Amino acid sequence: MNTRFFLNFLTAAKRNTGFAMPMVIMGGLVITVAAAAIAMKGMNDQNQVTSKAMKQQSEAVAEAGVTQIQNFLLGSKFMALYPKDKWETAITVNGDGTVVINDTDLQKYVTKIATNLASGGGASGNSACSSGTPPTSAEITTKETQIKSALKDLRTAAVTGKDLVTGDSSKGKFRLTSFSYQGYDSATGQSYYPPAGKSWLAQMTVEGEVPGKETKTTITTTFPISVTPESSDTPFDVSTISPGLWVKEGGVNDLSKSETSYNDSAGTIDGDIAISDCGGNISNTYMGQLNAAQKSRGYEAYRTDAPMPSIPSVPTGVTPYTLSGSASLPRVGEVPAADGYFYYSSPSNLGDITLDHSGGKKYRIYLYGDIPKTTSVNSNCKTTAGCVPTNLQIFGMKSSGGEICMNGNSDRAVDAFVLAPNYALGKTGNGNFYGTFIVKSFGKIGSCGSNNGKLAIVSSQPSNTVPNEFTNTTSSAYPIPAIGASSTWQSLETSTTGTVPSLSPLAQGGRLVSQPPLVSGVSSSSSIASGAASSISSQVSSTASSATSSTSSMASSAQSSVSSTLPLSSITDRVTCIAAGGKWNNGQKSCR
Repeated sequence: MNTRFFLNFLTAAKRNTGFAMPMVIMGGLVITVAAAAIAMKGMNDQNQVTSKAMKQQSEAVAEAGVTQIQNFLLGSKFMALYPKDKWETAITVNGDGTVVINDTDLQKYVTKIATNLASGGGASGNSACSSGTPPTSAEITTKETQIKSALKDLRTAAVTGKDLVTGDSSKGKFRLTSFSYQGYDSATGQSYYPPAGKSWLAQMTVEGEVPGKETKTTITTTFPISVTPESSDTPFDVSTISPGLWVKEGGVNDLSKSETSYNDSAGTIDGDIAISDCGGNISNTYMGQLNAAQKSRGYEAYRTDAPMPSIPSVPTGVTPYTLSGSASLPRVGEVPAADGYFYYSSPSNLGDITLDHSGGKKYRIYLYGDIPKTTSVNSNCKTTAGCVPTNLQIFGMKSSGGEICMNGNSDRAVDAFVLAPNYALGKTGNGNFYGTFIVKSFGKIGSCGSNNGKLAIVSSQPSNTVPNEFTNTTSSAYPIPAIGASSTWQSLETSTTGTVPSLSPLAQGGRLVSQPPLVSGVSSSSSIASGAASSISSQVSSTASSATSSTSSMASSAQSSVSSTLPLSSITDRVTCIAAGGKWNNGQKSCR
């Protein structure tokens, strides 16, 4: 062995050149891993912040969507009575943006609200009091267009979704994914009002999203639906009840007396009395006393918020004959218009007139002045076959301050339909006045006042003979629902939709939205099935047709039936009674 080489190896200086590179590589690797971890944490934090921001944005869009839909409902509250699928099928939006309503019940509501708004009232205002004259069809159509705009927004939100800011999709979009109402019976497709004093729940689910983002938020809110409790008395609707008297202001006392207690100083009314109570001066005590007096005669008195019928326009191409002074109508050479009416215009106070009702002659008089005490209107249907009070129609055209003093003697009766919303009506003499009087007020006008306790008006106008122009008014029989404040508010998973627990609306005492006006003695809930409205309507039509073609033998049979005073309770029975020549007793629900 070479000892010197071995010693040199042992004692030679050591060099680290071979270990440096691995150490450098290991250090770089550690630094890289640490940097990557820091970067990943930063990205994760950033994603969380972004996700949270996106979530907040979508929540804000959903909440704003809920608010917008609630605002749409305030303009069309009746839609809360129907589920989302009805919103989609009952309303059609044409290519030009116009809206068509395919559901009869919805159209009734739209017409009622539009009429109230056109009269200066609100969604549930009293249009009979809000203006001097009923709104024109053009004014009602204008308001209907505004209401349909809200319906269009609702349907758009339910079907395709709606931009939070119209015309700017970048601000977000919301969509109504579900809407349910406990008063809707899916088995029959019918909606019901909740019972008076109670409320049923509605629930809607709204989804909000921000364009280009994946995050969506769904919010479900629940709120109560109720209606104003209806009067226990008969709600008034011209389509089923033809009143003897309908007044805007005051009651039926002598107008020199306050309406705190009832007396018959202005003459008794042998017929139903409807009172709009404009100004709210009629006390409940007065109404109770008046109604009791009317029921003792077999009739009723009740408040109404129904708009008074509109005065029909003169047909195109027809020039009314002018009335000036006394006349026997029709005069020589005068012929009826195509609709069968003789049209007359009285530019000043009406003079004495005598009308020939033979052969079914019918008259319409447009009165631009007054009917003073010195004027006599001779229109007697009692001796003419087929004559009804609406064969003479007098329309008061003054916008304010009109007066009508109906003057009659015991040997003369006046049969007429008087529609004069801005006229005070007085009556003098001992004669009776038959038909319907729709006026501003009733009672003494100066020296025009009936003798104390004398019969003033007799309602002899069968409801099935009232022309269509006067039977299309709506009333509180179709109340506007009230939408309460949200009772629950919950954020759900996007795939979830909320629904309220179902119930049986009819069994719970609900009343059909499409049900016709109630008549005392007819159950408002449990006795009325979903087809009641159409059934009653067809029966009334059948009865009217039968009555029109009745022969003398039928009249004899009807008289026998009338004298038997059988208990009756339905609208059909009432119409049958009147058509047969009897008098309907609301108190006893019988024909006499």
